[in-house]
Amino acid sequence: MLFGQRIQAMIAGMELIDAILVAGAGIVAGIVNAMAGGALCLRSAFSMSSRGYPDW
Repeated sequence: MLFGQRIQAMIAGMELIDAILVAGAGIVAGIVNAMAGGALCLRSAFSMSSRGYPDW
């Protein structure tokens, strides 16, 4: 079974409430991560290392 067929089978077996719960949990996790500054830390570390600054 190809990867695309596996994804389609998983989606077909998923109920609407499951999809809503997964999407909601992802949104909440993204908001918490942004409030905690996680995205900012990752972005600044990446931009500094790509410009030749030493890693910390």
